[in-house]
Amino acid sequence: MRRYWIACAAFCTLCTPAISETLRLLTVEYPPYFGESLENGGFVTDVVQETLIRAGYEVEIQFLPWRRALAIVQAGEADGIVGAYFTEERSEYLNYTDLVALNEEVFIRVQGDKFPYQSLTDLKDHVVGVLDGSAQHEDLVAQGFQTNTSTSFKQIFMKLGAERIDAMLIGRAVMNHMLANNQELAPLRNAFETLEPAYSVGEFYTTISKKNPNADQIVAAFNAALAQMRADGSFEAILARHGQSS
Repeated sequence: MRRYWIACAAFCTLCTPAISETLRLLTVEYPPYFGESLENGGFVTDVVQETLIRAGYEVEIQFLPWRRALAIVQAGEADGIVGAYFTEERSEYLNYTDLVALNEEVFIRVQGDKFPYQSLTDLKDHVVGVLDGSAQHEDLVAQGFQTNTSTSFKQIFMKLGAERIDAMLIGRAVMNHMLANNQELAPLRNAFETLEPAYSVGEFYTTISKKNPNADQIVAAFNAALAQMRADGSFEAILARHGQSS
């Protein structure tokens, strides 16, 4: 997997003296939030980059399959994750920053599929595609859903289009972005319908491994910088640059 390097060097305006630690963070392909081919790695990655610059850190960000990224961070071989949901299991080895972004999640199925849908209960007799290693997968399994996992959303889209699964769970913004921009998915752009209302609204955080001896300090500096960015308008400016709003 190619690496998307973000090299950041800036004088810390929040801390004296400046911190010189370089953080290796991992994330997954999840455009428009995070994406190796997107400007500055996507709008959440861009926010995290700028926040850590203000907090006085240098950053290296690598895109990997989600389960692998979690395993690497859990083993202490990287410093954290960009864009993780909170789970009790993850909180045992990760420190969480303040909230960075929200992610509205929806179920979709093939247009014209005849199975009835009025509530989530109607989906429990059907196979739902979901990202391997994700908090969403854990949540669906805990509720008794039949699931089929893949390491990328492109793979799940292809399975759904071929009717190898009955539905999939995905962020609404991610669905719209991938179907509009991924040429491999072009034949499927009008193939799906969304099951309303939305399933949930997920919360993205930046996380730092508790195996980093400075984890508490990093999170505190990140939160202070993020609050400053929200107050001075630079947070909204980054989102606007990516065509997003809070």
